[in-house]
Amino acid sequence: MTINKNRTKKYSALLAIGLLSGNAFSQSLSNMTVVGPFKSTNTSAGANASAGIWGWTATNGQEYALLTSRTTGGTSIVSIGSAAAPTAPRELNFLPAGVNSIWHELMGYGNYVYKISQQGSVGLQIINMTPVQTGGNATILKTMALYNGNLTGHTVFVDSTTTPKRLYVTYGSAAGVAIYSLLDPTTPVLIGVIAGESHDMYGLGNRLFISTQRRGTVEIWDVTTPAIPMPTTARLGIINLTTRSRANGEIGAAATTIAHNAWPTADGKYLFTTEEIAGTYMKAWDVTNPATASTNGYLGRWVGVPGIIPHNGFINGRYLYVGHYTAGMYQVDILNIAAMRTVGWHTPRAINAGDLYGGTWGVYGWFPSRRFIHGDDTYGLYVLTPAAANADPTGVPTFPVSLAEDISLNALTITSMHRDEIRFQLPHSGGYSLSIFSPGGARLFNVRKQGISGMQSLSIGNNLAGGSYVARLEQNTEVLNRMVSLPK
Repeated sequence: MTINKNRTKKYSALLAIGLLSGNAFSQSLSNMTVVGPFKSTNTSAGANASAGIWGWTATNGQEYALLTSRTTGGTSIVSIGSAAAPTAPRELNFLPAGVNSIWHELMGYGNYVYKISQQGSVGLQIINMTPVQTGGNATILKTMALYNGNLTGHTVFVDSTTTPKRLYVTYGSAAGVAIYSLLDPTTPVLIGVIAGESHDMYGLGNRLFISTQRRGTVEIWDVTTPAIPMPTTARLGIINLTTRSRANGEIGAAATTIAHNAWPTADGKYLFTTEEIAGTYMKAWDVTNPATASTNGYLGRWVGVPGIIPHNGFINGRYLYVGHYTAGMYQVDILNIAAMRTVGWHTPRAINAGDLYGGTWGVYGWFPSRRFIHGDDTYGLYVLTPAAANADPTGVPTFPVSLAEDISLNALTITSMHRDEIRFQLPHSGGYSLSIFSPGGARLFNVRKQGISGMQSLSIGNNLAGGSYVARLEQNTEVLNRMVSLPK
């Protein structure tokens, strides 16, 4: 895994300045074209300006940002032009939610947007964008109570890959996930319920990935046949983020993490997870076998600015868009998951490790113009145009693809591999893991052991045919990927 080291070094210095002065930047830092900030006239100046953000595109190609407000609890419908004629952000209208709340999240399908708040007693709000198609204003179609009459929730997600489409809602983060059919998108119908503390979820066909918050895990469920309640036999696997973050040295040996969000690649093979604990990294997992994903599926990790929490990750093709709290918005190329790299960023405010939850919450990156938007919780909306080389999300992420002989600069060393043995150097005494993959990404061998510093010799059996492989060696926070060959 490769992190943009020059950028990380630059931010490490700026972070130190920011912690001392409280205001490291007098203007935004970015390698993209930036329009903003834009703040709704319905949002008071100062802190707590915005929360969740989403986007919507009309059939005529006009693009709109949907920016939620913390202080007045509503949603701004903001025109940003089109691919052919981009414009500065302009608010069309504001839809009040009737409650002041720190948390608002929303997501759309077709001409409808579904919005929830964790505070207040509003319930699920359905926003009708149909009038915007012909130059009118968006309206609030209705609000409705969730499962068991619950009127709060933390997150919504629309899965447009199912027939009919589905809406998933955390109906109060400690309660669980409610599953709705969108056969009629104006009237969601409850078809399933999964119990247990849940913060966020992503539905992809017959799979549902649930981030369980303080339980510190991501659960993978088979939702082919929803039920009320869902049987626990439908739970296919549990990824233990606490165990991995401890092993990586990101949290203490006795600490637990908070599973915040999870987003898979479009083919459902790989999953990226975030944790809302300082010091944690975004992690990548092979989830083709949910039952063994926790023990055998870990592929690597990424962070833009160490010490600042990667809050939410969103994937469009080869790019991962990250709301990185006070570090701002990051664009990460994940085409080669074994060598993830930062290609874009926008940091609109002082990086402040003491402000654990301020800054950028969410990013939307699915506009036809290939622009993306993010919302800062103080300064509001930003519209970003990436560098031309980073504008096309085409590509299917894989692990591994062609790797350099040695892509990490650390003390781990793989010296040789034979039919039944691999030899390598450990810089430290203690636990380590070693995996061997085919060039196509299939994990053929995996072991976790204790070792002493120095040269190691490990039996790998005699089951590998001649050819090329990728060996992956991990100890503490150090990771080494290396191409190795066996004679045919």
